[in-house]
Amino acid sequence: MSRRRILVTGAGGSVGSECCLTLERSGEWELTCLDRDESLLHALELRLWGTGTLERPELVLADLRDFAVMSDLVRDLRPHTVIHAGALKHVPMLERFPQEAWKTNVLATRGLLEACVRANVAVFVNVSTDKAANPRTVLGHTKRIGERMVAHVAVHTGLRYYSVRFGNVWDSRGSVARTFRYQAEHGLPVTVTDPQATRYFMDTAQAVDLVISTMRDAEGGQTLILDMGEPVSILERAHEIVEHCGSDSPIAFTHLRGAEKQRESLVDVRETPSRWLRPGVTSVRVAPLDPARLGAAYESSDRFTED
Repeated sequence: MSRRRILVTGAGGSVGSECCLTLERSGEWELTCLDRDESLLHALELRLWGTGTLERPELVLADLRDFAVMSDLVRDLRPHTVIHAGALKHVPMLERFPQEAWKTNVLATRGLLEACVRANVAVFVNVSTDKAANPRTVLGHTKRIGERMVAHVAVHTGLRYYSVRFGNVWDSRGSVARTFRYQAEHGLPVTVTDPQATRYFMDTAQAVDLVISTMRDAEGGQTLILDMGEPVSILERAHEIVEHCGSDSPIAFTHLRGAEKQRESLVDVRETPSRWLRPGVTSVRVAPLDPARLGAAYESSDRFTED
């Protein structure tokens, strides 16, 4: 049986790299790993194949924002499935530089969707975030726009294009876990934004399982959400890491940044959740948004609001 082709964007990131590792180990897929960071691709090659020559055809160095390059790549590769994990994700940075979020999380996603439709890609998995539910930050708004564009394409093509919505992936690259651990190990104050702040957390294995296990059965236009239980206190996690490190670092409270929420939600107030085929996974439908409607009204604004 021939292996089907699969393209993973953001392949050097925490979720993208674990997806690549799982897919390669399965032996069922002909894998292409795309990232704009050559060092991350080098690290990925070491994990996947034990080499670091950067000569393997499975590794592609490209920027999602380069529409011509991405269009040519998808046209020539003609993958059966695309896992779109490439994104900008840090809330305070994107509050300062909203146009960067717009270019990567919205325009690059739109360009990739257009290329995939032209190449008749059968399955498109858009990796999203719980910040897309009742969004207040630039990250949340741009990722929700991404979910809505995916839903529009699914509705109008019949292709199985859908989104998976994550909470925070614990100990991923750039996560609070790594920040707290570094601070505690170096005797620095461990910085917590707000003593009452809570977040939904999942580990990388759960995130990857949600992506890969849904590829066979997800319907086009869905957004699938893993049941992550009760939200976790950030302050409690900080104390646990300080204790684990044997550190005497104090906890220092800073402040919630910009439009950052004290508590996140998984489901938007405009959505009606329903159980999916698999226990522990909820399905919602977001309002489709025609990518052609994205124009100057969004691009000229520091805040990307919805209809």
